[in-house]
Amino acid sequence: MLSQIIQNNPNCVQPGFSLTPFINKANGLLPKNELIQISASKVSEYNNGNIISRKDLSQIWTEDKTPLFAKIIITFWWGGISHQFQAPLFYTTENLIRLANINDNFNTDLININNAQKIDIFKSKLKDIYDNLKFGNYHLSGINTAFFTKLLQFGISNTIQPIIVDRWSANAIIAELIDSNQEFSDILKDPKLDKNNIAITQLGGNNMTEFNNYWNLISYFSSVCNKIGIDPLTMECIMFGWGRDNNNPNNPRVIANQIIRNYLENK
Repeated sequence: MLSQIIQNNPNCVQPGFSLTPFINKANGLLPKNELIQISASKVSEYNNGNIISRKDLSQIWTEDKTPLFAKIIITFWWGGISHQFQAPLFYTTENLIRLANINDNFNTDLININNAQKIDIFKSKLKDIYDNLKFGNYHLSGINTAFFTKLLQFGISNTIQPIIVDRWSANAIIAELIDSNQEFSDILKDPKLDKNNIAITQLGGNNMTEFNNYWNLISYFSSVCNKIGIDPLTMECIMFGWGRDNNNPNNPRVIANQIIRNYLENK
């Protein structure tokens, strides 16, 4: 499936969009917060309309002068943090103090993992970061797996490229496994269809097992991309650059969901 998507969509087409609504929501819930103001100021450096593309965000993550907390907040804005469900939990004084306090240790962890030269060391350090974001010292209120894995994608570049793990990427990987006649139950839970015929998939597990599921998923995705001859981040961009245009049969999201739907209907 992924190789066919590359043939049909050879270029990453994901456009930038304005982060102004997310900045306004943050300022409305927590006015005059220094972390929010610094983050908004960084966004304004890139475009007068606060428009940030994936390329812009990747560039921000390479800037040593930009504090990690600003990179994190901007990434959540770019990722579309929910105004209704996530924002009220994330934009609290206590939560942003926590973000400021983890800034240095988290930044050190990212430096160390990016310098890891052996796969077992890389995996161990990734597990520590993952578990801290999900269950431990780096956990932030309102931030789920689909959002903190965005930080791993943009903050880490090494042997195995972490990717964002949400329902869309999980669907794409399950569809690739089905299309290749491979078993997927060891990586992700058996998918179910929701009322819109979109597959629901999760990493599942607890602090002892969830990282292993994540590692299996990103390892598989990386291996497929290597066989195709494409960088995992470019592949991810091509897959999801279409947005949620579910009426377009060429949209990779639609293709993946159709493969899963056919599989479940014929089980």
